[in-house]
Amino acid sequence: MLMCQAWFECFKGYPRLPEHVAEFLFDVRKGFATGYCTDDQFQMSRKSGEALFLEKNRKKLNSGFLGTMAQWRQFYNYFRGIKLASLTNKQLLRLLKKYYFLLVKANAHFKISGGRVFPPLDRKLKAALASHYSGNELEEKYALLLTPTSIDVLQREEADFIGLADMREPTDAALLAHAEKYALHFYNTYDRKAAISFLRKRLIEEEALGRGRFEYVEKLRAEKARVLKLQKQVERSLKREIVSIAQFLRVQGSLRFELKNYWAGAEFRFLAMFEEISRRSGIPLVEMLASFKLEDYGAYLADGKKLPKFEIKKRRHYYSFIKIGKMEKFISGKKAQKEVRRILGKESKPSLELLGTPANAGHVEGRVRIVSASGLAELEESLAKFEDGNILVTTMTQPNMVFLMKKAAAIVTDQGGMTSHAAVASREFGLPCIVGTNFATKRLKDGDLVEVDANKGIVRKKK
Repeated sequence: MLMCQAWFECFKGYPRLPEHVAEFLFDVRKGFATGYCTDDQFQMSRKSGEALFLEKNRKKLNSGFLGTMAQWRQFYNYFRGIKLASLTNKQLLRLLKKYYFLLVKANAHFKISGGRVFPPLDRKLKAALASHYSGNELEEKYALLLTPTSIDVLQREEADFIGLADMREPTDAALLAHAEKYALHFYNTYDRKAAISFLRKRLIEEEALGRGRFEYVEKLRAEKARVLKLQKQVERSLKREIVSIAQFLRVQGSLRFELKNYWAGAEFRFLAMFEEISRRSGIPLVEMLASFKLEDYGAYLADGKKLPKFEIKKRRHYYSFIKIGKMEKFISGKKAQKEVRRILGKESKPSLELLGTPANAGHVEGRVRIVSASGLAELEESLAKFEDGNILVTTMTQPNMVFLMKKAAAIVTDQGGMTSHAAVASREFGLPCIVGTNFATKRLKDGDLVEVDANKGIVRKKK
């Protein structure tokens, strides 16, 4: 819940950053979170991206990203040297509040890097390219300019993991150190043994590939150099301002992964802190993580007040964070469900078409497989069911879904933009991809036959 609270806070907070939303509803049903805002708020949020036409604002934003990551590194290094058992409750609460502050800050920057405020820049870049290219070639050059040319955190992780496989029999300690270094793969994972088990299964697959770390890195560098050379050729025909915009958008994909390694992996990296609070309070770890807001941690650590069991039960089923006008509140259980239905109103009859943003061109048909981004258990279940040629449909792709993405015929997401993980990975794997449909996971079901037209950004449900 603390993660969801941080997401809610990052949308309504930081008004000087793009994508600020003054009114917002964050709805969480059995751990599955959905955010809502009005069309007016959404359009205002998108329009805020026009501030990024100024190069100084783009530089300021990137500087903010890098500063946030530096703060996380410094805090984590400090945390690793602490003996948690020796801290007083008050000291433990201060530590948790610092963690929460950085979590909100990382999420605030991360949501921008997904690209929902970048359409004004996208349009300007495409308009400039349209002076030289058209049709499929235009889309190809656009995708090329947005392809990152630096080795990102996902590729570093893969290189290091190949290195572990080269060790033949890495210890549990070595695998755990790898998991903590690349914690973005362990979102919603609260069991170290489960993480180690997951990595050991990956080792079996990796050993079958027979790759070497040196060869992988050299091949990766060669490919990056090839792409960079092609980008330079395209950029020669563009004005400096347009090249600067293209370079900014390109960097967002890589920065997004780096930021995700901080916020998405935060609970796994700082698991010992939550375990210590769980031990002192006597509340099971998973129950606590699923139901405690920052205020609830504070009530216990400062005053010894525990959240009642009936409230924990309600929150594990349903809760909402709501901000409308001057009203801001948190509600749970049936009361929350009733309030959310009242605010959202009745849903119209679902259309056979879903609209989104084309992230990588292509046109395919296939059977839908809804994949939850909840955690390792859900991911392993999806791995067992996913078949070659399925259409991967999810809220937003996670780095640990790469194995599924390689088997998919196309990718469709509820969230994200042109620099989201799904968009960047789809261009790398050559998959048709549509992002930002908002409702794909709600309106589609496992087994539905769909047509994915990623040239136009349309998903059609076949009768």
